Amino acid sequence: MFHNLPSDIIIYFWNFISNNKDTISFLISSKYIYEIGKRYGYLKYLTNGKYLNNGNDEIMKFIKNCLQHKISLFYLKIYNLKDPNIWIPIKWPKKISLINCLSSNYILNPYEETDTEELYIYNFDRHMYKPTKNVKINWSKFPKLKKLHIDSHSIDLSTLNVCSKLEQIIIDMNIQQQLNFSIKDFSNIKSLISNCCFFDDHNTNTTLQNISIYSAN
Repeated sequence: MFHNLPSDIIIYFWNFISNNKDTISFLISSKYIYEIGKRYGYLKYLTNGKYLNNGNDEIMKFIKNCLQHKISLFYLKIYNLKDPNIWIPIKWPKKISLINCLSSNYILNPYEETDTEELYIYNFDRHMYKPTKNVKINWSKFPKLKKLHIDSHSIDLSTLNVCSKLEQIIIDMNIQQQLNFSIKDFSNIKSLISNCCFFDDHNTNTTLQNISIYSAN
């Protein structure tokens, strides 16, 4: 069925497969498909593993997998790798989860504008004696961002309004921030759960319609 199709059409079709189980089934459906998958990548989801000790061999394997599957990759989930700017050697995919990957005074700054539409950041040391503090993010590197979930002690959100395509914001941080921009800067916003104070919080109920707004306090 697919043998007469050029490889770029096969790769395009592969984009509509959403999980590793189905993409591997497609990979082994024929020798022709298998060769294309091995050449251009086929996995949709990659993780460095929650319980791995992230030794040199494991990190190198993770980087190699990222490079091999950079075209097909949809979701990247990373645990306990400090400085993700270094350890993500490809253009960031549509969905990223960073679990305990940020250090105090760290600047998250991908080397190029990302394709990321969903960004999840969890620093579970927020309730410890010395939590991760003063993290900054270059939000201009996330122009396509639609969903943002943050569970952390403190992350600077002062320029988050450049992510104008945001539809869902869920933020729970120890340090409450007073932001100098309006919720209305996010014209596509549909759901907001946050313990931050936006510029127009005092008038939120009258200026915003059809939006679910909750306080995380």
